[in-house]
Amino acid sequence: MGENCVTRLQGIFAFAIGHRAGNGHPGYLFIARDQLGVKPLYYWQDSQQFLFASEVRALLGTGQVPRRLDLAGLRSYLAYGSLQEPLTLVQGICSLLPGHTLTWRAGQVCIKKYWKIPGPDQVEKVHRPVCEVYPQIYSTMGEAVKIQLVSDVPLGAFLSGGIDSTAIAALAQKASSRPIKTFSIIFDEPAYDERIYARAAAQQIGTDHTELCLTETEVTGNNSNPVR
Repeated sequence: MGENCVTRLQGIFAFAIGHRAGNGHPGYLFIARDQLGVKPLYYWQDSQQFLFASEVRALLGTGQVPRRLDLAGLRSYLAYGSLQEPLTLVQGICSLLPGHTLTWRAGQVCIKKYWKIPGPDQVEKVHRPVCEVYPQIYSTMGEAVKIQLVSDVPLGAFLSGGIDSTAIAALAQKASSRPIKTFSIIFDEPAYDERIYARAAAQQIGTDHTELCLTETEVTGNNSNPVR
């Protein structure tokens, strides 16, 4: 399917496929990022080079990228508390937008969008009772969570006791033959502490639950054994 392969991929990904120049073939590089941008992908180029990596510091580590502050990226961070893609804090380094691909040929970059969230006019409106819709939602969520459990490293899940994290943890446990590991950040301040809900959810679901208490001392780094 060539570059259209991304339209058939499920899950989260960031990858590159390169073809070396030779035998009359000019060579090119194709990189892609998953639909919602869960996996990061950054790139930088000049007239001679094109560099890409999953972290900005990896690009800086090459020694090829000038360490200049990007003022637009700084303004974005100060205004919103996070960087608005494709901006970064380093001048010249860009983030490939979610649901996009990038092709590099002979120093020329071509970026294409291959996916976007369907708009209201693109969604079929079907009025059905909740009792009919629920099984389909449950099945779709269960399959999505099950796909994410395929890994070559140990997996865990954050559990706050809220609806979203509890639903994901429950579906993950249902798909697993052994107790999955769940984790909660707890606080000494009662107004912000959700441990009772997380504990109740973990007990009901049957997960191997761990709590990490985050204190002011650990945040400021004055503790000899900080939470990592």
